[in-house]
Amino acid sequence: MRASLVAFTAALLQPTTALQLTRRQLASAVGAGTLAPAATRADVPVDPFNSMCFGFGCAPAQGVDSLGAPAPTDEDSIPWKQALELIDAKKVKSVEFDDVAMDKCYVVTADGRFRVGEGYPIENGRSWSSPLFVTRILDNNQIPRSYIGGLKRRSS
Repeated sequence: MRASLVAFTAALLQPTTALQLTRRQLASAVGAGTLAPAATRADVPVDPFNSMCFGFGCAPAQGVDSLGAPAPTDEDSIPWKQALELIDAKKVKSVEFDDVAMDKCYVVTADGRFRVGEGYPIENGRSWSSPLFVTRILDNNQIPRSYIGGLKRRSS
């Protein structure tokens, strides 16, 4: 068994003779787009999210262009982009969420408490958008968070 595994590995390390290219040259040609892999489908565009699959049946990422939540109509709010700028400027003291679902987010600064509206990440099964990314940003910037509704499950 070991001998056959060694022979197989040695064969993989040998340059390909049919194309007169080494495996490294072949991989760089595929990566540069000058030589398409055999499993490339014309209906699936190659982008950074699916190009690493090299034809192993990976599906394209869905919803990468999600715009997040719309601006709320029931109260004043600031866009998510502005909230990120406040976080980067170290002006955010804490963040409050409505409940554990984190559908509503309030940023607390020295100037007041602001609802985050347009562009706020929402949970969507067909996109990469999620409020969990907000908690990661808060953890990375060491900003405390709290839950207005508490951590209890609401019954309907």
